[in-house]
Amino acid sequence: MGIKSKQKKKTVLELCAGGGGQFLGLEQAGFECVGAVEIEEEYCKTLVYNRPELNVINYDLKHFDAKGFEGVDLVAGGVPCRHFQLPENNLGRKTKETYFPML
Repeated sequence: MGIKSKQKKKTVLELCAGGGGQFLGLEQAGFECVGAVEIEEEYCKTLVYNRPELNVINYDLKHFDAKGFEGVDLVAGGVPCRHFQLPENNLGRKTKETYFPML
């Protein structure tokens, strides 16, 4: 019987992490989340509460410097996440925040 070598997990940097659903799936697929960037403070609190060991970064992506994550295997994210999820948020208006106009 041969010895199985333990493979190093692939790493992921999650952008617009929200409540962490996407990186949970990525972890189940074998990735290790090395950072979760989220602008919304309440979502960050949820992430910290549920996963205190997670590197949660409460920051705006417009100003985020990812140099510290050089060499990460995957950059993933749920961008954009606001102003298009529900039709009542958009009300048919096209604004600079309208990413996917409601038909």
